[in-house]
Amino acid sequence: MKEIEPSLENEFGFFPYQYGPYSTELARRINRLLDVGWLTSEKKVGSWMFSLSPSGMKVVDEFKKDLNISEDKLLKIDEMKVTTSKISLKKLITSIYSKYPEYGIDSLHYKFQKVNKGG
Repeated sequence: MKEIEPSLENEFGFFPYQYGPYSTELARRINRLLDVGWLTSEKKVGSWMFSLSPSGMKVVDEFKKDLNISEDKLLKIDEMKVTTSKISLKKLITSIYSKYPEYGIDSLHYKFQKVNKGG
């Protein structure tokens, strides 16, 4: 998210947490989108997978028209979506911590890796 829209980091107030960068505000908004039916969720191994519902897709299509999002940002979003959907959660977390080590401070994943490597 930081690469696509740096201002979102301040808006969501991410902080180090058990399984990576966490935002109480983002969690609140995701729950709201689930409540109104624009997102669906599915439990996967060790995590949750969120997807737009058909009604959520309609809303996004309307917002794309109204918000005048640059083609460059839309391409970055699509690229990130494709890239992250092809890798395991473990690889995704490792990638995030290699780019943003400050978010690994309280991570259970990061501590587990250090213990297994003898760190």
